[in-house]
Amino acid sequence: MQHIDELLQGYSNEECADILKEVISECQSRIENYDEGVYTNS
Repeated sequence: MQHIDELLQGYSNEECADILKEVISECQSRIENYDEGVYTNS
């Protein structure tokens, strides 16, 4: 988590929230693809 905090330095709270929501969405999509056995790095 410290690495994430370092990457988000300089962004406003609202920008951080938007970035993290996008990351969560992308992670969830990748998890689902792994579960289905169809993961691609695209």
